[in-house]
Amino acid sequence: MNDHELIWKPVDESVTLETPVFRVLTRRMQSPDAQITDDFYILDAPDWVNVVALTEEGEFILVNQYRFGTSSLSLEVPGGVVDKGESHREAAVRELLEETGYVAESWRQLGVLAPNPALNTNRCGIWLATGCTFLQDGGHDHTEYIRVEHLSRSDMVKALADGTIHHALAVAAIGMYLAGI
Repeated sequence: MNDHELIWKPVDESVTLETPVFRVLTRRMQSPDAQITDDFYILDAPDWVNVVALTEEGEFILVNQYRFGTSSLSLEVPGGVVDKGESHREAAVRELLEETGYVAESWRQLGVLAPNPALNTNRCGIWLATGCTFLQDGGHDHTEYIRVEHLSRSDMVKALADGTIHHALAVAAIGMYLAGI
């Protein structure tokens, strides 16, 4: 099959649920061969950013916080939503400062991922922040209770291997960095 034979065609779309964080869309789609028409449910959310942040000494800066979806603590890279009118880089700089109190000497985008292309409309920009120094206590959102943690490279590899770091986008971001992307 060529690409054209794989693409479904939109028939209709409506907003099923609207929340402050995302919308649920119902998309009625028709199969490439026009044999099937069915509804698909899509999470329409703003883009996100994740930041692989390293101190001047080469330690990874991570955040540990409670995640409501899994009802558990999650050790992960700093990150969050790209606000309306904000670039991915601006969001990465803001999120690093808000969540950790750190600023970076140097920034580089490692890539852009689709968090879950089966359900989500958004993208996640992955950024590398190096030469990070502490500036101030973070000014995170009122619902974020965050503990900043530092890991050496060897401890980071162990945390990935033993599942201590289990947030898929954090694992991907750190993996991109460790792979030299």
